[in-house]
Amino acid sequence: MSVKKKASILIVDDSEELVESLYLQFNYAGFNVTKATNPVRALELTSLIRPDVLIVDIRMPKLDGIKLIRKFKAIQPDVKVILMTGYYPEYEKSIKEALDQGLADRVIQKGFKSLDIERLVYQLLKGSDKKESDLKAKGKILFVDDEVEVTDCLKDYFSEEGFEVLTAKSAMEAFEAYNTHKPDVVVTDIKMPECDGFWLIQELKEKNAKVRIIVMTGQDDHQMLERFKEAGISGYFSKPFSLNDLAQLSEKLSECTDRSGVEPT
Repeated sequence: MSVKKKASILIVDDSEELVESLYLQFNYAGFNVTKATNPVRALELTSLIRPDVLIVDIRMPKLDGIKLIRKFKAIQPDVKVILMTGYYPEYEKSIKEALDQGLADRVIQKGFKSLDIERLVYQLLKGSDKKESDLKAKGKILFVDDEVEVTDCLKDYFSEEGFEVLTAKSAMEAFEAYNTHKPDVVVTDIKMPECDGFWLIQELKEKNAKVRIIVMTGQDDHQMLERFKEAGISGYFSKPFSLNDLAQLSEKLSECTDRSGVEPT
């Protein structure tokens, strides 16, 4: 099963606010999302839906997360599970046992950033269909963004897609990485402290006019797009990005690396 298809997620937590927040996040990212604030209701849903990923809180009234997972997996054993937890010392042993027994695939501490839990979902879904033929790298990509959470998410996703992935958190660091590692494509943010993305594009183009550059930006306006075209970039996409955006970017990167055959100088 590939995340390029519309994967499904079931979110279970007695906090309506958290459930709604995660629902909106993953719905925007392109998933089919079902939510439940009652663990008993979540079990009832096993006769109606077959989620690819179950995201569940560990401490809930009537039925805690561990018991819910155990009952859920008895019916749907292939579901991937992310267990959400706060600091609950009384559950430490149960959490370890759930991981050791394969009841839960990942554990995440509440207070997590949105990209952190998205990254876990991508890892679980991509890991389920990894083939030996995918092990050969499709190409070498350098991602540049001063937000480490963004580059970490992109690295996880595109490494699983079969690319060799490098990251840099500044334009200067990216320029040095380009000179050292000779990536096939550079994907860079524009708005960064000190030297921005336009500086990096100019420096890279001066070094190698044929370098392939894709821009990621939250500044989706006509004037900015004209500057991108004038700079000779190969494409762009907007932040925040969705699951569909990442799938489209993967196709674009594959095209760029397939056509690339010029060794950067």
